[in-house]
Amino acid sequence: MASRPELGANFLFRWAIQATVAGALAAALVRAFDVALTFLSTYTVLRAVHPLVGAAGAAIVAGLFLYRLAPGAAGEGIPAYLDAIRDRDGTLPFRDTIVKFPAAVITLAFWGSGGLVGPLGRVVSGLSQTVTFGLQRLFPRFFADHELHSDHYHAPTTAAISGMAAAVAAIFHAPIAGAVFAVEIIQSDQLRYHQLFPAILSSAATVFFMNHMGWSAPITAVVTAHDPKALAIIPILLVGLFSGFIGRFYTALYRTMAVRVGRYRRQRSTIRLLAGMLIAASLTLLVHPAIGGTSSSMMRMVSFGDVDALKIAWLPWGGPILLLVLLFVKMVSNCVTVASGMSAGFTGPAALVGMMAGAAVALLFGYETGGHTYTSLVVAGFAGTLASTMNIPLAAAILAMEVFSPAFGVPAGVAAILGFQTARYNTIYDTALETRRGAVSDSDSDQADGAG
Repeated sequence: MASRPELGANFLFRWAIQATVAGALAAALVRAFDVALTFLSTYTVLRAVHPLVGAAGAAIVAGLFLYRLAPGAAGEGIPAYLDAIRDRDGTLPFRDTIVKFPAAVITLAFWGSGGLVGPLGRVVSGLSQTVTFGLQRLFPRFFADHELHSDHYHAPTTAAISGMAAAVAAIFHAPIAGAVFAVEIIQSDQLRYHQLFPAILSSAATVFFMNHMGWSAPITAVVTAHDPKALAIIPILLVGLFSGFIGRFYTALYRTMAVRVGRYRRQRSTIRLLAGMLIAASLTLLVHPAIGGTSSSMMRMVSFGDVDALKIAWLPWGGPILLLVLLFVKMVSNCVTVASGMSAGFTGPAALVGMMAGAAVALLFGYETGGHTYTSLVVAGFAGTLASTMNIPLAAAILAMEVFSPAFGVPAGVAAILGFQTARYNTIYDTALETRRGAVSDSDSDQADGAG
């Protein structure tokens, strides 16, 4: 019954509607987030007074107000997405969806460290799913799931996947990678067409809306070399393996911090938020101002090869040592921000860490910054660390090519496979899922304390 032609047409119809909704939501919300982040980072009194004052204020607002309203809005956003997708009847609560947006804005504007994909992917997925629930009530003929529809075509699940794909596409201006990311991260050993097709439609719709409005992606790279004629295979292989071990370390670091925070789960949650934000802000003050927030400026500097601009005042060494110090501090800052319960993502920081790892190897081998080989190794690090941290080798390779250039397909693909195999089944989101489920089990205690 589920294979009848009229049902196939029905799926195409509702996929097109869901893709349009998700694409419009993602384009508008990512743009709004970017504007709000810029405004708060520039004109806010708390931020102007002192970074530690701004960080403390953000933690207090989140703990005493936002997370009282929606404890589920705390932390990384993708674990909630994974829970909803893997559960046939899983839903993304509307209140958590709404609160997640301001929670992420204040986290990243006031010196917390993290990425955009986790929180914005969660917001767009939740809103897309909410709209679909409304469409199911209004137009049951087209959107209601009943006995004729296979479980594979569950409309709310498709809506959430479309929302995540649209968000990633909007953040990186990467329509193909956005779709593959949203599907591959659910289960890395297979891609399902019934999930991939609507995801591609929504990613394409997002980029269409952004191009039509003239909106640029928040995360971009500056590349001077687009045609790597001679590939340095040995360094690329080294970067791929290095990225794999970085991914394993990144996951272990977050696990350690999350477990330590979990031991004190029944203490007052606002104190955890405050400690996490103050540590992240202190690292930013101590090391480099670009460490805080999304570090998008640091990503552009590394991709361009402007390593001198990353100089740390108290560190006498530059080159590879400087980059290794920066990538370590970025990992620590990101992990402590998310482990404390503040709202931030892992995807952007993991990509940046990989880029710095690739740049460090390039400098160690004596390659010219900004040249063909340097850029190839930066791209390899980008793809390899994403693949190793999140088990998304295909999405990582495609995203690297869409962000930088298709000319770098070889280093992106090779490093993604090596990174994935080095850290297989040892992902940062598995750890985040465990933390989320532990938080849910203690939600009554957390709500009494004022945070999730």
